[in-house]
Amino acid sequence: MSSKSEESGTVGQMAPNLSATKLPSIKEMLQLFFFYHKNENNKFTRDSATLTACNVLAIWEKAGVPTRLKKHVEEDRQFLLAQHEQGRRGLIGAVDKATLIKEAKVQKKQERLKRIRERESEPINSLKTQLLLSSSTTTSTDSDTSISYEIVTAGPSTAKPPARKRGQVELVDSHLASSLDATKLSDRKAAIVITSTLKSAGSDPMKFTVNRSSIRRQHQKHRKEIAESLKREFKTRRSFSYFGVRARN
Repeated sequence: MSSKSEESGTVGQMAPNLSATKLPSIKEMLQLFFFYHKNENNKFTRDSATLTACNVLAIWEKAGVPTRLKKHVEEDRQFLLAQHEQGRRGLIGAVDKATLIKEAKVQKKQERLKRIRERESEPINSLKTQLLLSSSTTTSTDSDTSISYEIVTAGPSTAKPPARKRGQVELVDSHLASSLDATKLSDRKAAIVITSTLKSAGSDPMKFTVNRSSIRRQHQKHRKEIAESLKREFKTRRSFSYFGVRARN
């Protein structure tokens, strides 16, 4: 027989733990709550309630009972309803294999998509890195030249430092502009590709006029020339067709 110190009102005998194979009833939850509140020296009701909730949530999570997210698994719903019936029929079994397989497929798909995105972004990131390295190297060279100039001409001076010369060689012609249009490269990406190609070929990109603005101007010029050529060809064909019809008449 249990002593009166181990009982609490209508709850009955206090329990130090919950059943591992059945969902806890309200009475069992209260028995565990009073056990924590009286035997574990928890002076505050909130602490006892927190410990009780942790135990209940652990069993609900094992059983797959939804606590925050709304699930629509019919099997879990039926098990939850059965646990509310008298006798609480049914037992908590092993982890649902179908759910594990489904979650593994979703994770595998996400990893595959991540690898595809990384593989597609590698060429662009490599070109960006090469362009940044080229810019930093050029800036470093200009800084060294400026320092040497100041050492040689020590003392006050009003002379302005020599301005860096821009590239004067136009690289983008009508053929290259047509190729860029065919590959549907933007002006910015085209500048990155051309700069990297010049470096790989052993040429100094600073000798050429390669930037987004110059490529855009060449694109517009090339498209204008093509449009004018098509207009002239169309007018010539119309003239030949007109004179041919009159000759037959």
